[in-house]
Amino acid sequence: MMEETIVAIFQNQIKKYGDRVIMRRKREGKWINISWREFGQKVKDFSLGLVFLGLKKKETVCLLSRNRPEWAYSDFAILSAGGITVPIYQTLLSPDVAYIIGNSEAKIIIVEDQSQLDKVMQVKDNLPNLKKIIVMERVKDDNPLIMSFEDVCSLGVKKEEEEPGIFEKNLSSINLDDVATYVYTSGTTGPPKGSIITHSNIMFICRSVRKIIPSDDSNNTISYLPLAHIYERIGNQFFGTYTGGRTSYAESFDALAQNLQEEHPTILLAVPRVFEKVYERILTAVKEEPKLKRSIFNWSLEVGKEVSQLRQMKKGVPLPLKIKYSLAEKLVFSKIKKSLGGRIKWIVSAAAPLSVDIAHFFDALGILILEGYGLTETSAPATLNTPDWYKIGTVGRPIPGVEIKIADDGEILIKGGGVFQGYFKNPEATKEALKDGWFYSGDVGELDKDGFLKITDRKKDIIITAGGKNIAPQNIENHFKNNLYLSEVLVIGDKRPYLTALITLNKEEITKFAQEKGISFKDFSQLIKHPEIKSLVESIVEEKNKSLARFETIKKFTILDKDFTIESGELTPTLKVKRKFATQKFKEQIMAMY
Repeated sequence: MMEETIVAIFQNQIKKYGDRVIMRRKREGKWINISWREFGQKVKDFSLGLVFLGLKKKETVCLLSRNRPEWAYSDFAILSAGGITVPIYQTLLSPDVAYIIGNSEAKIIIVEDQSQLDKVMQVKDNLPNLKKIIVMERVKDDNPLIMSFEDVCSLGVKKEEEEPGIFEKNLSSINLDDVATYVYTSGTTGPPKGSIITHSNIMFICRSVRKIIPSDDSNNTISYLPLAHIYERIGNQFFGTYTGGRTSYAESFDALAQNLQEEHPTILLAVPRVFEKVYERILTAVKEEPKLKRSIFNWSLEVGKEVSQLRQMKKGVPLPLKIKYSLAEKLVFSKIKKSLGGRIKWIVSAAAPLSVDIAHFFDALGILILEGYGLTETSAPATLNTPDWYKIGTVGRPIPGVEIKIADDGEILIKGGGVFQGYFKNPEATKEALKDGWFYSGDVGELDKDGFLKITDRKKDIIITAGGKNIAPQNIENHFKNNLYLSEVLVIGDKRPYLTALITLNKEEITKFAQEKGISFKDFSQLIKHPEIKSLVESIVEEKNKSLARFETIKKFTILDKDFTIESGELTPTLKVKRKFATQKFKEQIMAMY
C-alpha cells in the first residue's frame, strides 16, 4: 500500500487518534460524537460488505445522499476496496440520476432514504447493469435488489470471518495512480461529464494546501455544501482526514446559522451566496436598530475598513487606530462573529466569484475570507489567497506545484498535480480540455505583478454586444446584487444592441418595504407588479448604473415573481446560476425587452 493514498492516511489517523472525536451529527436535538475508531470500523465492515456483494477493484459505486456520516463511511469504504466512488447530487431528478448510473457503469448504488430510493426505482428498468441498491435508512421493501446499510455491514463482518486479512490485502493493492472517483459536473452546459480523479490528484491537493494554509487537528468545521461537489469533498472530507480535524454535519442549509452557533467551527468552506445572505441579514438587523446603534455600527465599519486597507498593504496599524478598532471589536464585530460560532479563523470562498464589496465588508469586520479558484477538473483549488498574503478581488496565487498561464485570448491554462486524467468515455471532450499537459479552463482572467489571479468571467459567458463590446456579465451581476432588495440578477445582451437583466427580489425585504409603505397585496406575485416596487427597483438600477461604463449599463429589466432555486432548475447545487437554462426558460420575457 502506498503510504500517500488517502485511504492509507485514514488508517494511520485511526491508529493515531483512536477514541478521539472525528465527526458529530445531530439526532433528536442532541449532538452525537463519532470517534476515529468507530468511523474506521464502519468503513471496514461496509467495505468488506461491498466486496461480499461482488465489488471488484476499479469498479464503480454510485452514492446518492445528502451530507451525513454514512456518506463518509460509504466513500472511504468504496475507496478501501479499490473501487471508484461516483457521487450524485441529491437534488437531481430520476433521468439525471439514471444517466450518471448508466454512464459510469455502476452495478451498485448507495442511496440515503425512501425518496432517493424512489428516484432509482423509477428508472431501474433502464439500468440492466444495476445489481444492488443499498439504503442508509431502513425502508420497508422486500425487493431483493434492495439492502440496508447495516445489513451490508453484517455481510462485511462475515467476509472478515471467512477471509481474515482481506481488508488489509485490498488496501495494499491501492496505488497513487489508481482512479479514486468520477466526479460529474453539475451540467450547466449540457449532459454532465465524468472527470477522472486519481488518488494522486487528491493527495497532491492535500499536501499543497497544507503548505500554505495553517491546518492541524485542533481545527473543526461544518459540512453543509454538497459532498457530491469536489470542493466540499476534497476541501472538507479529505483535507480534514489528512490534517486530523473534526467535522460536524449540518442538519440542513436552513439550519446552518443555528448549527454554527452550536458547534463553533474554526474554519469554514463557503460559496458567495452564503456571504450574500449573511451580509443581507446583518444590514437588515442594523436597519431596524435605533439611530444611535446604527451610528455606532457605521463608525465601527469605517474603522474596520481603515485597518483592513493597512492589513492588505502589509502596513502596521497606528496606536490610535488600534484603540478605535478594539472598541469597534467589542461593540460590534464580536457580536457578528458570535453569530458564526465565535471561533472562526478564516473562511474559504470558492465555486463562484465573490463580490468585491462584500469581501471588503467582511474583512472590515475582521472576518478573513480567503477566495480561491479551481474546477472539478483541477480537483478543486488551483489558486488560493492565504492568511499571510491576500488580495481582495483576486483568487490568490497558484498553490505549490501548480502553474498558471494566460492564453492569447485570455483563457486561463492550468498545469499541476491536481489536473484530472480526462473525461470518462468522452475522448473528444478530453482532447479539447487537455492540450500539451495544460488544462484549458474555459475561464478568462489575468495575473498581476505578484502572481495573483483575477477572474474576469467564463469564456462562454462573455457577452459580445451587437456593437462589438466584450462584457463580463458576472462582474455586473455581483455589482447589482450588492443590495438588500435584489436577490438574483442575470445580465442578458449577447449579439444584442444593449444589456438587459432578469431580476428576482428578496421576498422578506420587499415585503417589509411594502408594509412600511402601506401597500396592500394578496401574494408576492401581485406585489412585484405594484408601481412602487417597480419604482424602487428602477431607482436601484439607476444608482448602480452610475458607476458602470455606458456600454455596461442595464437599459431594461424584468422582475420575475419567483427566486431562482435548485429545485426549479436555475441554480446548480453550489448555488451558481445555470445561465443557459435560465435564458431558455425565460426567453419570452427576454424577447420582450428588445
